[in-house]
Amino acid sequence: MGLAQCSARGREVVGIQARSLNICMRIHEITHRPRIRSHQPHSGHHRRRPDANERAYHAAFKPYLRCETEHDIPEPIFIAAMAGVANLRMVPVPASTWKLPEDRRDEILRAAIRRHYRRTEGRVPTFGKIRRYLLVVAPGDGVDLALPFDVHGNRAGPIHAVSRLGEAVLSVGGQNLSRKIWSQYGCDR
Repeated sequence: MGLAQCSARGREVVGIQARSLNICMRIHEITHRPRIRSHQPHSGHHRRRPDANERAYHAAFKPYLRCETEHDIPEPIFIAAMAGVANLRMVPVPASTWKLPEDRRDEILRAAIRRHYRRTEGRVPTFGKIRRYLLVVAPGDGVDLALPFDVHGNRAGPIHAVSRLGEAVLSVGGQNLSRKIWSQYGCDR
């Protein structure tokens, strides 16, 4: 997956190709960052080059479904550190989902959202009430791009920039116990 230039009626847009996902949009509108034209004189503003971690994140990125909750920071945080933020907030969907046509993909996502909301009774431990779901389709520059869904599995707006999931780590004496806990269960994190 990567970003590629494409055009729509002469406007500058960026296309995002995520296996079967193909979405064209004006990136500056999604990320709410000013558009910088290359033909403008140099203003001294340098675009930040992605560091090694950001490049690795882009290279390893796979679309995923997650829930958004009433709390961004878990309460109490140590439970999220032990369980893993991603384990609490990500919604499992079959890997084959991303290769399907958009309408079929959305049917599977709708069923997964309804099942998840029913199973969790609309709450995520330490994060609180589920407000909505996000289908994260592509990495951006320090943010990700996602399609919002309501708690019933219906699309709830256009694609937009969203913060990445944080990570809570439980450590003692500099040793990451969160990683140790999950590796004992065969889930190297």
